[in-house]
Amino acid sequence: MDRRGTLNWQPGSKPWSLALDSLTLEDCALALADRGLTLALSLDVLARSIEVRNLCNDGKTPAEFKAAFALKQGGAITIDGQLGLDLGSASAKLTASWLNLSPLAPYVAHFTTLRLASGEVSAAGQLVYAKPAVGYTGSLSVAGLRLDEAASGERFLAWRSLSADCSFGLAPDHLDIAQVSVL
Repeated sequence: MDRRGTLNWQPGSKPWSLALDSLTLEDCALALADRGLTLALSLDVLARSIEVRNLCNDGKTPAEFKAAFALKQGGAITIDGQLGLDLGSASAKLTASWLNLSPLAPYVAHFTTLRLASGEVSAAGQLVYAKPAVGYTGSLSVAGLRLDEAASGERFLAWRSLSADCSFGLAPDHLDIAQVSVL
């Protein structure tokens, strides 16, 4: 309808379109914090590079992305994959190397009577997201884990290395582990 209340049967104008060949960000710093806990969680992330390619709204072409992050607290993450424009789907290869678990100590202290003394996690696998389901298939290892009883300081649990190939998903929820190796 136009301003006079008359129906306008003419088709609307051509819908807008977006096309971005490539966008690259390098050396960006990000400080994450969760102050909702008694001991605040803090994580300092350096985005060494973030690249998005072929971003367009044609509804046919998925965008490609690649990113490399380093954590000041220890460890590195790389991710390489495709993202549906409507954000309803994604698939990516994920590699996480030697991520220091110490920044998660406030969560362990909040939900248990334990203290996270040390540990590092590494993973290599495939992440898949298709609204609302999310999944991961690949390897997971935790090295140098040590949990102590908070009150006494005595060792509660420790290992040099735990590794497993696993498949994890939400919607439907599942965790499949064929074999676990512990040293």
